Amino acid sequence: MSLHISISKQHNNLRKEDVLVPRLEDQIAMDFQKFCEYMAENTIVSAADISMVMTLIDARLPELLNLNVKAKCTPSGLTFSPRISGSLSQSQLRAKLQARQSDDTERPLQPADLMVNDLTATIGVEIPKIWQRRFQAKLNFMRVVRRN
Repeated sequence: MSLHISISKQHNNLRKEDVLVPRLEDQIAMDFQKFCEYMAENTIVSAADISMVMTLIDARLPELLNLNVKAKCTPSGLTFSPRISGSLSQSQLRAKLQARQSDDTERPLQPADLMVNDLTATIGVEIPKIWQRRFQAKLNFMRVVRRN
């Protein structure tokens, strides 16, 4: 198995030097039906069975994450969990207070200053290390040269 890559030279303005950067080429897209058929090959389940399970995961996993569940979805440890991000700095608080024309623009930052509408919820995905090892075990790279 090979990943086709091309190498390009780009200038990094921050480092003020040229950098060689790899890029994947010729990636093949697999639609959902083909994925289910592939997963069902040489098993006792059908592509329809795989499709049904994946459709249930698609529908129900977000509900579990909304309940603050960290869901381990494979025996090797593929895990989905809710993640939260957002922050407020002292200077951002000062700007907010100045915009409200508050007299208290120099007060220290407090936990209550970070509002829930300043937060973003995302889904975290933890890929099992064994997947990385399996992926890399038989992998090699094939350089593709593009002629213009």
